[in-house]
Amino acid sequence: MNCKPYIDILKELGYFIIEEDIDTTYDSKDPYKLEDCDYYINYYPIFAHSNKRNRISLELVAEGYKDVKNYFKTGEDYTKLNLNKIKAYYTRGDCLDERDDCDSLVFFNVSTRFDDIGIADIKRITPDIFRIILKITESEKSEFEHSNKILQRYLDAYFNIIVPIVNPVAQLKKLIWNSPSLEYGFNSSYNRNIEIDYRNNYDEIQFTVGIDYVTGNLYFYPFSNTNSVMENFEFSVTTKGRLLELLKSYGI
Repeated sequence: MNCKPYIDILKELGYFIIEEDIDTTYDSKDPYKLEDCDYYINYYPIFAHSNKRNRISLELVAEGYKDVKNYFKTGEDYTKLNLNKIKAYYTRGDCLDERDDCDSLVFFNVSTRFDDIGIADIKRITPDIFRIILKITESEKSEFEHSNKILQRYLDAYFNIIVPIVNPVAQLKKLIWNSPSLEYGFNSSYNRNIEIDYRNNYDEIQFTVGIDYVTGNLYFYPFSNTNSVMENFEFSVTTKGRLLELLKSYGI
C-alpha cells in the first residue's frame, strides 16, 4: 500500500513533519552482507499542523534488498515507501506527548500483528477515509462532535436492525449478547467502534455486530474468519432468513 496518496493529502492540508526516525539494515559500504529477506527500512514520521491539535504518526516500510537499495539510490524519497501503520490522535492542553493506542485511532497491516483484527486493517483506509480520520482528530471538539454522530448512528441501527433482526436470530441460535463498548466506553473496543458480541454458552464469541467509529458503517465480524468485515451490513442482511444464511456460511 503506497504511502504517496496519504502524504499528498497531508501536504495539501498543510501538515508537516515535526519528528522522524529511521531504522534500516542497509549499509552502502557492504551491501551484500545480508540475505535479501533481511533488508528493510522502517521510517517513522510524525506530522502536525500549525492550526490544529492533531498528530499523525506513520510507519513507512520497504523490504528486500532491491527496494531498500532503490530508496537510497533515488534520493531517499520516502513517498516511495509502503504505508504499514497509521496512528492519529490530538494533543490535550500543553501535553504534546504521543498518546497510547487506546486513545488513538490506529490502523495497521494485520498480517504483521499478533492481534489480527480485520476491522483495524490499514488496507481498508482509502484516501477519503483518511481525510475523515484527520477531521476527527483535529481537536477535542471535533472528536466529541463525531462521537455524538456515531452514537446516534448506533441508536438508529439498534432499533431498526439489531432489535428486529439480529437479536431474534441470536436467540434462536441460543446465543447471549452484551456490549463492552457501551458498558466501558468507546475505548473498550478497537478504534472506538460500538460493538455487540454474540457468545455461546461457553462464553466464546461467535460474531460481532458493530458500528465503525470512523465511517459509521454497520459491520458483521465473524470470529471464525478474523479478516472478514461486511461494510453496510444493513443493506446485505435485511431479513432474519438472510442473517441465518450468513451465519450458516461461517459455520455458526
